[in-house]
Amino acid sequence: MHKETDINIGKYNRISDTTGNKAIILVEDKNYQHLKNVITTLEQLYKELDHDQKTIVDMRYIDKQEAYEWQHVADKLYMSTKGIA
Repeated sequence: MHKETDINIGKYNRISDTTGNKAIILVEDKNYQHLKNVITTLEQLYKELDHDQKTIVDMRYIDKQEAYEWQHVADKLYMSTKGIA
């Protein structure tokens, strides 16, 4: 009796495709999945911010070319630092 073997399945029942293996490893990696969930949540929250709130986040945390201080952000938004910090 002849038993066929699938040449696409390698050791440990992993697909022999390296891209497929990387995808499986990422799906099974709990730290990666946690970070992916954090990023998804932050992106959703960012979408819900109003214009001024987005400006604050952008100036303080996203724009890496400038390290804007709270006073600079407040000046741009015509606010006091008490209103944003």
